[in-house]
Amino acid sequence: VRLVWRVSGAGRRARGRWPGLRCLRLAQAVQRHARVHGCPARSRHHTCARSKHTVPAGKSIMVSVPISTRSTENGNRRAVWVLRVCMGHHAHATQIAAAAVAAWRKQQRGQGVADPRSTGLVAVRLTQQVTRDLLAAHPSRSVRRAVYRVGLRQQVARVARAAHALQPLRQAVAQLYGAPSYAHLRLAGTSAGEPRAVSCLLKELAGGLRPLVQQQVGEGAALMQRAALAAGSSAASGNGVLQPWDMELACELGAGMHSAGSAAAWRDVAPHLSVQGVMSAGLTRLLGSGEWSLQLAQVAQGEVWVLPGGAPPPLKVHLVGRRELRGGAGQVRGVIYLLPDATSQPFTTLIRPGALAGVPELEPLAGTAAKQPAVAIHLPAAGLASVDLPGAGGSLTLLRSPLLLRALLHEAGHALSYCVSAHAAVQRGEPRGCVCYAGLDVREVASHVLERAVYDAAALAALSCAPAPGGCGLHGPSLPLQVAEQLADHVSALLRPSPWQLQQHALAALVDTALHAHPASRGRVSRGGLGG
Repeated sequence: VRLVWRVSGAGRRARGRWPGLRCLRLAQAVQRHARVHGCPARSRHHTCARSKHTVPAGKSIMVSVPISTRSTENGNRRAVWVLRVCMGHHAHATQIAAAAVAAWRKQQRGQGVADPRSTGLVAVRLTQQVTRDLLAAHPSRSVRRAVYRVGLRQQVARVARAAHALQPLRQAVAQLYGAPSYAHLRLAGTSAGEPRAVSCLLKELAGGLRPLVQQQVGEGAALMQRAALAAGSSAASGNGVLQPWDMELACELGAGMHSAGSAAAWRDVAPHLSVQGVMSAGLTRLLGSGEWSLQLAQVAQGEVWVLPGGAPPPLKVHLVGRRELRGGAGQVRGVIYLLPDATSQPFTTLIRPGALAGVPELEPLAGTAAKQPAVAIHLPAAGLASVDLPGAGGSLTLLRSPLLLRALLHEAGHALSYCVSAHAAVQRGEPRGCVCYAGLDVREVASHVLERAVYDAAALAALSCAPAPGGCGLHGPSLPLQVAEQLADHVSALLRPSPWQLQQHALAALVDTALHAHPASRGRVSRGGLGG
């Protein structure tokens, strides 16, 4: 498998103007029309190629990459799929072959390859998910390298350029509110308080993850070497060095070493990790905070909207102070609602800010005080199940998949962050009610850290709770450590945990904080200003 570049003189001169990958033409020798008809990947990610997708050869770089090979009768191997990348300066949508993975998997299942003479061209959009699928599943290092260079790396570069372009505008917003910088404005009222403290925390997190990342990289390089030897390839993975375009595939191979478990095994442990147990005593034990605890509360009549159609009932959790802190011990410092909703993904919204937010025009919610912040976590009703407890013990809301447990912990991180903040309000200059942050935002890091509890057996055991005899509440931890280890192994096989990805989140947030912490730098990051 070879990577062939054809560079014209005009293409070299125009290199500085290219905004990235603009168009990709795939010689569709991968599937007949009948095979791809109705394929979800086709309908979502690619359409038939038209003339506007074609970039003149004199103004582009052509990259021809064989996607797959097969043996002929005389033993020679020839390419049957050709991936052709045209990088030009035409303002078309970014394109790439999303159907490559699906077609390759069909071939692996023995369905054969289509006749190249019966197929045409397709143009396919390059999305983050398509890029990750290609990097995590495609067997060709040349294809992965091309996707990384013209896909993932270009995506990161565009995000960096957008952040630099927004920096003056964000600084203007900070000046309107009298803040030293946009980072100070965004972090005002949080537990960290100001950019320097946030930078110290992020550096400590990234440094603490470094040994784990080094171990993962070493194990990934060894897995890639073994996979190359098993495939009979003489081109091992860079002589033991794991390349950036091999990281996703190495994570995939590492996840394959974990026991996948079964749906029946999750059904057995789901009552120990109910929504009521995780969001009350479970999180209180896991976080080990001496300042506050989470307690279930009764939902008042008409307090929240109930999804019709037999969905599990909404839940209400109080964040209660344990000692004298902003109002005294035993007082409610925040309210978290868990609402089954007709949504496909969980999300969090701020219903009302606290008294310190300075928003007096909002009326208190039914059954709450005006000074209490209220946050709602919306959960997909299709992923929940309600189970009645024996006797008069009420019911438990169970999660149908461990994937939803990770999402619940992620959203709980956002909800807790709002409740323990000084003002518990959406930052000024941002859309009110939105608790969805960009991946570069430091406020996403706390949720990324909390969601990793699903990969740790001790954390899963701490989160577990079981109904007490007679229906008198929940008690725990109730999950044996051996069962928790099996569950953590099962989740790791499904979700591919990666210390490297968590470190990338921390480093990206560190760069973003540094970019917006110094108005005088106008987008240039100062090492000295953040303590080196």
